[in-house]
Amino acid sequence: ALFSAEVVSQSGLLSTPFHRVFFDDASINDDMATLRGLSHVEKLDDSRLKIPISMRWNYYLNDFVRLKTFYRFYTDSWGISAHTASIELPMMISQLFIVSPFFRYHTQTAADDFYKFGQASATNTPEFYTSDYDLSDFDSYKVGIGFQYSPVMGIGKFKSPFRKGKVAQFKSIGLRAAYYDRS
Repeated sequence: ALFSAEVVSQSGLLSTPFHRVFFDDASINDDMATLRGLSHVEKLDDSRLKIPISMRWNYYLNDFVRLKTFYRFYTDSWGISAHTASIELPMMISQLFIVSPFFRYHTQTAADDFYKFGQASATNTPEFYTSDYDLSDFDSYKVGIGFQYSPVMGIGKFKSPFRKGKVAQFKSIGLRAAYYDRS
């Protein structure tokens, strides 16, 4: 088991200049030239405090199957709160092959200064504003499977380019595929 807590402080230019925000004076029916003139560059607070707290727990169910779990709670000074949970079940099919199905779920609240298209007021402009959907309220999940090939003697050996006179070895090779969906 592993427990982890962090405190991260950021300061400086935290806005992204290519994110545009459209206030309530813009309409979806406006043409591109009109919309370009009505767009505003994202403006965010120049400081941010982030606090993630996580727990990782792995357990051998038997000699061939492990249970790997992860949970994280996240909060920050911009008003985002998030929960992430994942589970993975690596199964030893043979001495050489491991198959690992996995699932991950994430949910978060929107930043205090997030506005969808046309939500921010043009007449009463907020101090900070963004339309970056990474800072929005959303849920996501990822489901997939991984394959690992690990022969006892390794896959191959070669002369190490970093340690003169030493031999390096590839121990295993893996492939993971997943389906990801986000609201």
